[in-house]
Amino acid sequence: MTQGDNEQQLPAIVDKFNNEQAAVALEASFAAPKVATGYTYIFENDRIEPSEEEKNKLYGIAPDEFNSLPEELQQTVKESFIPEQIEHYKDAKARTIVTYENHLDRAKKHSLLEVHDSLIESMKAELSMIKDGWDKYIFKHIEDGMSAEAAVDVAYQDKIDMFSKMPPPHNKFTVELGQHRAAIQHHLHPDKTLATMDNVSKGAVLVSSSIALSSLSSLNDPETGDLLIKGIITDSGSMQSHAAILAQSMGIPFALVSSEELARIKNDEHVILDGPKNTIYLQPTNALLEQYKGKSKCQETHHEMLSDRFLDRDPQVETQDGKTINIYANYTLSAEARQLNNANPVGIGLYRTEIAASMRDTHQDAASWQMIFESNMNKTAPSENEFLPTTIRTVDFAGDKSNLEMEERKNTQDKITAHQMEALVRVQANLSKQGQGDKLKVMVPLIASAEAMRNMQTQMDSIADDLNLETIHLGTMVEVPALLGELDKLDVAFMSVGTNDLINSILGIENRFGEESEQQYDPTHPAVLQALDIITTVGKKQDIPTSICGNMASDPKYVALLIGAGFENLSSGIDDIPMIKEMATRVNTEEAHMLFKTIIDTDTREEREAILAHFNENRLGLDTQEKIDLNWQRPNNELDMTL
Repeated sequence: MTQGDNEQQLPAIVDKFNNEQAAVALEASFAAPKVATGYTYIFENDRIEPSEEEKNKLYGIAPDEFNSLPEELQQTVKESFIPEQIEHYKDAKARTIVTYENHLDRAKKHSLLEVHDSLIESMKAELSMIKDGWDKYIFKHIEDGMSAEAAVDVAYQDKIDMFSKMPPPHNKFTVELGQHRAAIQHHLHPDKTLATMDNVSKGAVLVSSSIALSSLSSLNDPETGDLLIKGIITDSGSMQSHAAILAQSMGIPFALVSSEELARIKNDEHVILDGPKNTIYLQPTNALLEQYKGKSKCQETHHEMLSDRFLDRDPQVETQDGKTINIYANYTLSAEARQLNNANPVGIGLYRTEIAASMRDTHQDAASWQMIFESNMNKTAPSENEFLPTTIRTVDFAGDKSNLEMEERKNTQDKITAHQMEALVRVQANLSKQGQGDKLKVMVPLIASAEAMRNMQTQMDSIADDLNLETIHLGTMVEVPALLGELDKLDVAFMSVGTNDLINSILGIENRFGEESEQQYDPTHPAVLQALDIITTVGKKQDIPTSICGNMASDPKYVALLIGAGFENLSSGIDDIPMIKEMATRVNTEEAHMLFKTIIDTDTREEREAILAHFNENRLGLDTQEKIDLNWQRPNNELDMTL
């Protein structure tokens, strides 16, 4: 190596050295190559279980020590201990009541339309339950020698155990009682801060060992729709979990770390999320922090520039050779409406209903679902008299979308589906009166056979007939491999591919939500591509419109591959739409078809991914970090698929 080479490499080496010394680096996996900075907010609301020593104490001291005291002194200890601990508990209970009153007040003002009625009713019931409390049981335990801390834990555990043995819906109170206990326990410990989704500060990076899907509804400002947080760090799930997928679609960096690394993160400290490097930086210097703030700003500006390119244009885009590609949006909750409108999609290609369903404790009836569907179609309408084409999927509680037991999960899903079907028939009737009956489509998940699809259509027809209204010709999700052999037997309005579940099932990944799935998940696998080829081939032969609404359609590196497979309709995460549109406009469909054929015939994953990366960078201007060249021009040279 020459001296000149050394001098050229020196700045890079120094920068690397300085960066390593400027922060504590944690290895992480990211759902997308995004960069963000913010303050950590540790969402810690778990039970604070008393230590064994605390549980075994008798009137505040060791049992042997207490029993060895003279009877008069024992009475003196009791007279001091019992009132003190009862007051300690009363104070914690009073603070807990105020906490829940604040939650209720905020819910009345700001809760999402999907859950407003149900949430207010549920929170009033919870507040009443806390006020009534289990005082007599807790007082009895304290009088028998337990501390307030131990008495609360034991009394609530007894009630939790009792309710857990009851049949639905009474057993649901175990979760609420656990939350009540955790709140009181935090108020018993002045050194512990009770974290709630209500008090997440704007610009925070949420740190938690458990991210519930329903919690994601609280990550948008209910008034403006703006995101409240800059990122999520967790140690549970995987990049294929629905929390990761939804966070990515909202534009929130989602990072997965080990439990040991998560424990190193402290509350209210600067943190840097570096998705391209799969690294989290703790305790960064001001210089490093400013550097990453600049990177984050550049990323935001880049996204805004892409958004502006398509904001006032026809929502449809064309490939280089004039093929029309429709980019739809995946949609979940009303908080996303403004962001969706700014993305200017052709329509909503996947309206998920399970999160709203999981958030609603009550009112899972047809009238409530009709209100939710119609309200959201109004919120996302580009103009007063023109609705977006909207494809609503009936509730899907598979995988990590519900924490119910399997039998209860199926029964609950079946009941909600029936209510949703009735609501959708009524919505369709109202749209038809306005001359917009073609704007609503309905699809059902988890279909494994043509017979199962016929049964769902029969159910829809029966509901419509009972209402004396026109039925809806259903579409199906294609996500169960068994359905691939029966596609030509289907009588459906359309097919939409759920690549997340389909890929995991085809590749035999037993737990798509565990860390091991990251190594096995391969959208370029020939078996996966053959399935996509079958779907588009049957779709064209049977004249059934096909689309993709799974995570592949939100990833820019797969756009050419999907177009090459024959898909003209892609439904993407809202935040990803500008990039997906831009990529589609750069594709030549003939070249994309050649790419698809080349990759499907390539044996190893390493070679397939290399071919795809080479094509994306050299033909479409997308590098391996998913950065796109905004000044891209179509290459003049012939396509060469060799590396």
